This record gives sequence, structure tokens and C-alpha cells, in this order.
Amino acid sequence: MQIFKIVHAEEWREAERVGEYSGSARDHADGFLHFSNAEQVPDTLAKYYAGMGDLIVVCVDAERLGQALKLEPSRDGAMFPHL
Repeated sequence: MQIFKIVHAEEWREAERVGEYSGSARDHADGFLHFSNAEQVPDTLAKYYAGMGDLIVVCVDAERLGQALKLEPSRDGAMFPHL
């Protein structure tokens, strides 16, 4: 299963430089990394990133994250992946 992380390009460039992505400011505040499945990406973009440019959508193989990846209910009861 593929999941997706929307990232500001500058944050992703820094992650590439250091070899690790530790999350956005929102992820740090919430205590986990927010992901979306393919169907959720458009709504996530509209709700949290409207009008923003310089974004990257990173595709992640959910199976590689193992049991640390959780599906939890969010808006409208939709199940969102979180790490």
C-alpha cells in the first residue's frame, strides 16, 4: 500500500541533506507524522495547503513502516495513516 506525505519543498531538501525527515511543525506539535492515502491527498491539500506553492507529495511504501504505522479516525471518521 502506498501512502503520501505532503511536504514543503524546503523541508524536503533539508531532509535529503541530512538523510532523514522528522516531520513538519504540525507533525511535531501533534506528536506523529501525518500521511494520507491516495484518495485523501486532494482533500488534505485543499484543507491544509490551500494557496501554498512549493509543495512536494512524497510517496511512501506503508509496509516498510511496519507496525509503527497506525490508521486512526480523523475528519468525518475517515481513517488516516499516522506514524
